[in-house]
Amino acid sequence: MTRSFCPRRPFSSSMLLACLAAGSAAQTAQAAPPPSCPVPGHWQAETPTKPQQNVRFALGQATSLDGRFRYCEYHQILEDNRYRVDYEQEGKRFAEKTLHFHGLAWQPDSDQTDTRTQEKRQVIRENSASQETNVTLAVNYQASSKAKRLATALPLTPTTVIDAGFNRFIQHHWRDLTEGKTLTLDFISPVHQRAIPLRAMAIPNTDCAITTNDMTLCVKVEAAATWVRWFVDPLWLAYNAKQQLSVFQGAVNITDAKGKSLEARIDYRYFE
Repeated sequence: MTRSFCPRRPFSSSMLLACLAAGSAAQTAQAAPPPSCPVPGHWQAETPTKPQQNVRFALGQATSLDGRFRYCEYHQILEDNRYRVDYEQEGKRFAEKTLHFHGLAWQPDSDQTDTRTQEKRQVIRENSASQETNVTLAVNYQASSKAKRLATALPLTPTTVIDAGFNRFIQHHWRDLTEGKTLTLDFISPVHQRAIPLRAMAIPNTDCAITTNDMTLCVKVEAAATWVRWFVDPLWLAYNAKQQLSVFQGAVNITDAKGKSLEARIDYRYFE
């Protein structure tokens, strides 16, 4: 039976950071094929002897759960706490995302546009003073250039997680996860114009839906509400010993060219 909680399209991310949607993500996917996304010439492969702070670039290869190529992600750390992701197919960019990190590490401003359909997803602080209380988020979504623009304002709390900030949320709570604690969070969904209550927990590698050679920690993310978990497939994240995201599996925040939601396995590599 196909299970679905996101009736239109997934809200997650990425790299990080995600959504829950229809499909069969509960099935264990086969290991992804060797990377085929080209590496830019000025990127240098990460070396184990250098600190993680040297990492400036990341490459993600997205494949379907049955191993078919989907797209490439090119991540780049910019100045002023900014981060950029370009999405490409056959060497052509079709979407881009910019993140601006300020405040808590898992709560960046996020602005994503898919140029194929002009789909836009945006989460921006409305009052961004670093120490200000009662901060609200402007959450905007437009499915295409012809669709109605949706907008709402949501409160920002310590458990609010925005887009790829989810990865930093996991890294910040690494010890809690390894000690067996379950994390609760509210993931902002521009598509659904609300915060989605989720929970994250470490799973033994032997029970992980992801197969990878360098997995130190497997994290399962699922709906916080018990009844919702009957209809929603979880997200899976595998981390290596350097607390870097190695593999993501589940619903992604990129659609196909027709605006249809996708599930994927994304394998990541890091560069200096």
